[in-house]
This record gives sequence, structure tokens and C-alpha cells, in this order.
Amino acid sequence: MLPYEKILLQSVPVNMSLLMRRAFFAVAKRTAARNIFLL
Repeated sequence: MLPYEKILLQSVPVNMSLLMRRAFFAVAKRTAARNIFLL
């Protein structure tokens, strides 16, 4: 296996978790804004 392939494979889970976190925060902000609007 080439070194950069190993680096790519290692960075995949990190990128996935970052995307999940970003999506979660986007949904959380949206729901928070909706809750404030309903209040």
C-alpha cells in the first residue's frame, strides 16, 4: 500500500465524523431557531 493511500484511508473516518457533526449542528440550529420562533 502506498503511503498516501494509507493517509487517505485514515482520513476517511475523520472526514465522516466531521460531516456528521456539521450536519448535526445544522439540524440543531434549525430546530433551535424553530423553537425560539414558536416561543
